[in-house]
Amino acid sequence: MIPKLSRRLNSLIEKAITGMIGLMLALVLIQVVARYFLGASTPWTSELSRYLMVWIALVGASVLSKEEKHAAVNLFKNRLPPRLRIIIEVFINILILLLLFILVLRGFRYSFDYWNSISPATGIRRTWAYLSLPVGALLMFLQTLSNTIIKIDYLFNRRFSDGEEEKKENYRI
Repeated sequence: MIPKLSRRLNSLIEKAITGMIGLMLALVLIQVVARYFLGASTPWTSELSRYLMVWIALVGASVLSKEEKHAAVNLFKNRLPPRLRIIIEVFINILILLLLFILVLRGFRYSFDYWNSISPATGIRRTWAYLSLPVGALLMFLQTLSNTIIKIDYLFNRRFSDGEEEKKENYRI
């Protein structure tokens, strides 16, 4: 159940990121046209595109979390027996979940501390920009939790959940 929801969430996130990239591209294009062809400055496009870049990076990191394509040092881990490798990955995922949980809690608190702060160029509350951290961390938390459940299920049942068969090659016990 959770892995299926995680895959759907991942698909939704990918579509949202695609839309944000398109919007950011349009904003940068407006900025370039305004500056070089019309001789006008549009500071709001620059600020908004920076905010979008942060959202894309932090929300996009959850896609990497789901697909387990984040940076990792596998020099020693790949030499371990598959069962021990999974146990170590579960332990590492639990540590990551703790860190992400703290980022979510502190991030929301920090974001709403800036509720009264208004961004000069766009006129929007800075909270909306700062919310990218806790939202991205929450999405990474959900994806990492899903991966951890899949690995624990495999440890005890030696099978993967529906749709997770591609991971079987890495974990032959």
